[in-house]
Amino acid sequence: MSSYLGHLRRELAQFVRRRIAKPDPPYKADFSDAAFYGSFSGSVGTLNSAAHEHAAGNRASARDQLLDYYRNRKTPRFFIEVDRVAPLAALVAEAHPQWKSDAIGEWHKIRAEGPPIYGQAFTSADKDNIDWRAESPIVGGDVLFPVRPHRFGFVPRLALAAHYGEETLPYLLRVLQGWSAYAAAEPAWPYISNLVVQYRGIALGWAWLFIAGLPDDIADEKREIEFLILKILQEDVRYLSNRTGDSHPNNHLLADGFIGWLLATTFPEFSVSSMLLERSNAVIETEL
Repeated sequence: MSSYLGHLRRELAQFVRRRIAKPDPPYKADFSDAAFYGSFSGSVGTLNSAAHEHAAGNRASARDQLLDYYRNRKTPRFFIEVDRVAPLAALVAEAHPQWKSDAIGEWHKIRAEGPPIYGQAFTSADKDNIDWRAESPIVGGDVLFPVRPHRFGFVPRLALAAHYGEETLPYLLRVLQGWSAYAAAEPAWPYISNLVVQYRGIALGWAWLFIAGLPDDIADEKREIEFLILKILQEDVRYLSNRTGDSHPNNHLLADGFIGWLLATTFPEFSVSSMLLERSNAVIETEL
């Protein structure tokens, strides 16, 4: 009975927000280094040291400390440890050579045409980057088309292709840098809904793991990508920490709970992760 009453209260609150309350103002993402180093809870000594190094102007040392912490962290982890990624990628290529061919083939296709959007391509005049301000195809007025690239489904596959000798990292860094600049200035598509941010969070979790599992000397861009992915993830967790539980029932609301829980428990060092975890657990308890 209490679970049912809790469900009714949540439904009523959502109705009020959608019909009566003023809409939330556009989300303002801050991808600056200062905001990122200030986003941690203070419970991890290494991250505190990295923040102090950054404040003292030692940017390279700060970044190295932070990345080494995440790379060497055994728990929590995003499915497997970083040092197991490269051997696993090699094992998969041997056991399933078609998977390796598919990853490489998709990279070549993206490089030539842009990321796929439901069978179409997110075209750009500049094949060395993505023009995030370009109009993506819209069919029947459905916003799923223009927002799909912001879910970053293609990013883990580019990261995986790097394990098979493909030089994807320079392109990937340009794409992520361009997206960050665009999202900070024009957040409408990047932060249009919880679901888009949740998809991106899962995709970036996988991508970060694949990138971190590469040898450090593979490309100059490697550690820059690791760092930028963590900054984007922090912003995504911050966005979700104030909105989880506001999605439409029931599938989207279940995604709120489970993906919020996953991101909060995978990246507990962010100061807002505890709030996201609390809201996610409340959604799961109510829905189940």
